[in-house]
Amino acid sequence: MGVLDIFKKKEIVIQCPGCGAPFTKAPKSKTKCKSCGSEVFVRTHYLTGELQYLLERQKIFYDLEKTQFYFEKSWLKRLTDLGISDGDVNIVREELHKKWGGNNPSFNDLIWAMFNKQVIRLGKNGASWHDLKMLYFTWGLFAYEINSDPTNLLQQSHLFELKSYERGGYAKEVEILANSGCEECAKLNGKRYKLVDMTKKNDVLPNKLCSHGKDGEHKFAWCRCIFLPVIEGLSK
Repeated sequence: MGVLDIFKKKEIVIQCPGCGAPFTKAPKSKTKCKSCGSEVFVRTHYLTGELQYLLERQKIFYDLEKTQFYFEKSWLKRLTDLGISDGDVNIVREELHKKWGGNNPSFNDLIWAMFNKQVIRLGKNGASWHDLKMLYFTWGLFAYEINSDPTNLLQQSHLFELKSYERGGYAKEVEILANSGCEECAKLNGKRYKLVDMTKKNDVLPNKLCSHGKDGEHKFAWCRCIFLPVIEGLSK
């Protein structure tokens, strides 16, 4: 129902979305309709800026829609930071559309496909270890946010960083810097490993026992521990 223009009185009448009864005064926050007793929630639309007057079931749908809108917007921005343009995204969207017989890919499937394609592109273009590290780190973050296990992606991100230390030739060991907030990760803080061993097989980070980021929304942890190079002559 929403808004009616009463041209005669030159004023806008706000109606209850449940029963259509007019409010004597436009509510600015949650209120209860005196006519039907429905709880009415007030939201400012994220695109138009217009006030929305919603029942609880409508509010739940609206809030989910708004969350998804900003989630997609933020991740498209992150892709541009990785050198992936909107045009690239549209090409892959069309490729998946045709591949899946005219079905449109979900946003999550689309972004996952973009990461896969970017790995191939960087491999062909001879990307730096740093570029690959950041790609896999960002991919891991996306996995974490959509409740997919980021472990393998973070392992790859760490591996490329370790390889950059190896190529630099200034370190033979690495040391773990653990971030606060996880007792299991704190146990790893300061531990050292031979760089040559870690570049062959990194089964240390991300910490499989990490609990950081596990909550009612996320079932997987987001381990923030990192390897630091132990530079000869500067070590303890």
